[in-house]
Amino acid sequence: SLVWSINAIEPDAELTLTYLMKTDQAKNSIRTFYDDMEGDPIERWEITYDEGGNTDNFWYTQDAIVHSGESAWVVGDVAVESEHFLQNTEPITVSGDYPVYRFYHYYDTETGADGGFLEVFKEDAPDEGYIPLTSQIFRNGYPRKLKYETFVIPNLNAFSGLSSLDFTMTPVYIDLSEFKGHDIKIRYRFGT
Repeated sequence: SLVWSINAIEPDAELTLTYLMKTDQAKNSIRTFYDDMEGDPIERWEITYDEGGNTDNFWYTQDAIVHSGESAWVVGDVAVESEHFLQNTEPITVSGDYPVYRFYHYYDTETGADGGFLEVFKEDAPDEGYIPLTSQIFRNGYPRKLKYETFVIPNLNAFSGLSSLDFTMTPVYIDLSEFKGHDIKIRYRFGT
């Protein structure tokens, strides 16, 4: 627990608090799934789209904006109504004390109209369908709501707008604790 006690601060005043934290080196993370998007990622990821949607707007890999390595997934932001899905082919077994899923992304869409969000599918509970990831995102989450018409989902928060001015990819961290013991697939859902 970390607590600062501040007796008073003037309106509009800024106060910078800094601290140094050190963790036990014996308590390190254990990576159970990693995809650097090299080689042929189409073998590891499934691409689908909504029926009747714009089939020319599939996800594909590109090499212009990447976090590391040589490629990253991209999906077009077109004016035509469309919905596109990208999910891992092989399920990920969620384990460990504090399981976290991290990915890096950059986006530049029509703010509030086009954007995307993430969902989870539990292989052992298919009747539950896809579960939107919302409160599980604890760092760099969805910045705004999308129009109802984009997905016909009320009050939907999503990645929409411009993520950075310098084409830097931002990490997103998702707490998967509630899915421990399940084999899951992560689905990226994008709509225009």
